[in-house]
Amino acid sequence: MFLSILASLAFPRDLYSKTIAFSGYEWAIKQSEERFGPGPNYFSDSAENVFVDDKKRLHLKITRRDGKWRCAEILLKKKAGYGTYRLTLDAPTDTLDRRAVFGFFTWSDAPEDTHREIDVEYSRWDMEKNENTQYVIQPYEKEGNTHRFDVPAKLNKSVHQFQWSPGRVVFQSFKGDKVEKSSLFHTWTTMQDAPHAGDEALHLNLWLFRGAAPAGGQPVEVVIKKFEFTPEKF
Repeated sequence: MFLSILASLAFPRDLYSKTIAFSGYEWAIKQSEERFGPGPNYFSDSAENVFVDDKKRLHLKITRRDGKWRCAEILLKKKAGYGTYRLTLDAPTDTLDRRAVFGFFTWSDAPEDTHREIDVEYSRWDMEKNENTQYVIQPYEKEGNTHRFDVPAKLNKSVHQFQWSPGRVVFQSFKGDKVEKSSLFHTWTTMQDAPHAGDEALHLNLWLFRGAAPAGGQPVEVVIKKFEFTPEKF
């Protein structure tokens, strides 16, 4: 059911030819005229699908063009490793189309440590009554590696992060745009299958479950105010 593990599988790196600057980092944008994972879907590096606005916010959009629904994915060109990965959102996620998936995750093309994949994913996976968010350590199908919950309705601003250290990952979600104890609304800590740091890259993507058209038949958008990374050495 959860397909982020296919995010970059069999996808040629030289097709990430266009880049974008966001939050002080350089990101490569995924482009394909054939269907690739996750989904599989078509991905676009057009400014219709990936752009930074005049408030320096990143927009990821799913749009229909030339008869195809085109999704968005970017990857951080810096290899970050252990530390805290933090994303500040400037739009609600509970209202995402039920077939849309917004992912915030690490990925390695090497199969060791299950591709070093750690996920925060926002989706109902095409089930209207499903919880809308999950924290995941791969392999997702192993008992205890997926933790699902609901981001509150109409939460227009939120912060989501994971703190990755050897043998341990701590996930946290906060209301508003500040990381404060009083605004923490969900957390999960796991020491099961926490990957070792290596050649992973951070990805952000917005895609369609099983490549199906949005249930509402309309474009889908996520707005990201800021990305931050605080490294840790062990």
